[in-house]
Amino acid sequence: MSRPLYRLEDAPQGPQSDSHKGLWFDRFFDGYAQDWSVGDQAKRRWIDTVRGSCGSRGALERATLNLYRLATILDGAVYTAKNDWHFVTGLGLPHPVENGFQWHPTLGVPYLPGAAIKGLVRAWFENWVKPRPDPTTMRIWFGSEDKNPTACKEGFITGEFLFFDALPLSPPQLSADIMTPHMGKWYEKGAEDPCYPNVMPGDWHDPIPVPFLVATRTTLLFAIAPRSERGRADLPRILEALESALDWLGAGAKTAVGYGYFVPEKRAHDRLKKSLIDYQRQQEQRDLEIKKQSLSPEMQSVETFRAVFRQAQQTGQLNVNGPINQMRLQFISEALLWSDLDARKASGEALRETMNQLPPSKKRKAEFLANINLLLGKT
Repeated sequence: MSRPLYRLEDAPQGPQSDSHKGLWFDRFFDGYAQDWSVGDQAKRRWIDTVRGSCGSRGALERATLNLYRLATILDGAVYTAKNDWHFVTGLGLPHPVENGFQWHPTLGVPYLPGAAIKGLVRAWFENWVKPRPDPTTMRIWFGSEDKNPTACKEGFITGEFLFFDALPLSPPQLSADIMTPHMGKWYEKGAEDPCYPNVMPGDWHDPIPVPFLVATRTTLLFAIAPRSERGRADLPRILEALESALDWLGAGAKTAVGYGYFVPEKRAHDRLKKSLIDYQRQQEQRDLEIKKQSLSPEMQSVETFRAVFRQAQQTGQLNVNGPINQMRLQFISEALLWSDLDARKASGEALRETMNQLPPSKKRKAEFLANINLLLGKT
């Protein structure tokens, strides 16, 4: 039988800086003793191997931008929130160090699954909102386990909203924390033998420190989208409930001792929004370059004109006395000289589309319209 990877002579001593720390933490534990027990020092040593930054900054930027973009396309809403202390999720997952950790399967960072966010918002409505929404509204919003045909037909199975996984905006920092249960045997075996001295609760027991992994001061991107028109009107109320639940109830594990509380982070949201505009502009530019390769020089000029005009519109640079209007006048004079009728018509359509965003001056309006009609082949 071959030895496991961590027993090989050239086995790595820790995860690489750009590797998936979650795979290392969950699959390569090497701290077992001869009797398969795990000592406290082995637990702490293993947690220390993944301390520090985790995840790829580039991969997280792409993932969060795509999430933001998807939510926008689906008429959804996004919310950025920063954890004000420690955040941990997945403590109940099995692991040799006694407490597990919830890792994103591809990004290798701590995150909040969409199902957990959905449960958090539902708990807020069920226990904290007065008056509580009626049962029918709750089924419409959050779904039901009822599998009868009527419930399925009315869309009550899954609910009206998509709750996406909450992702960190940048590589989180991981560190070790310690819990010290004073009566561990009571919690472990109290139901089996409550009167045994080593089990029953008492002040003579020694606390046993248990190390576990936590993330510190993490900023997450939350996204919710309606499934249909019916959910769009209620989306602001759902988003408000999410903000309140994160602030008052917390998310993840150990919220009773102050973990997992999140506050709004507007600056991160503004930076993300600006990055999305730049990201979309870059994608449009790449798409334009690919499209240009199969077009004639005249049609390439048309596509370039459209792209420059869209960019000016997004950045608020549309002005009848500004450079974008001078560029448009230059484009008209060039297009009037083209012999390619298809390109002339396309240029006329592109110019006509700019009329609403940047109307020509009253002095040039008649001339502008005459040139468009000439390019479109109208008399």
